[in-house]
Amino acid sequence: MPEKYSKGSLNIELLYNGTNKDGVKLLYREYTSDNLARQAFYQNLIYDKDEKQIRFKNFLIEMHSSNNQEIVYTILRDDFKEDVILIE
Repeated sequence: MPEKYSKGSLNIELLYNGTNKDGVKLLYREYTSDNLARQAFYQNLIYDKDEKQIRFKNFLIEMHSSNNQEIVYTILRDDFKEDVILIE
C-alpha cells in the first residue's frame, strides 16, 4: 500500500509484473491523498528486455537483470517530487 502523505499530495506505485516474450512488464498507478486508486491513472508498461535503461515519467531506472520472479535494478533518477501534482 502506498505511504500516506499530506492532503493535496499524490501517491504513486511502479510495480514489477514479470517478463514475457515482449519484454519487462511494469504497472504504474496513482492514488489520491486518501489512498484511493485513481481509475484513469493506471498504465501497463512493457519495455524491451535488452534495454539497459528504462525511462518513464520522471523516473530513470538502470536494468541489471530480470526474469519472471525478480528484477534487479538501480534508480538513477526520481524527479517526481519536483513535479508536484496537487489534488483538490
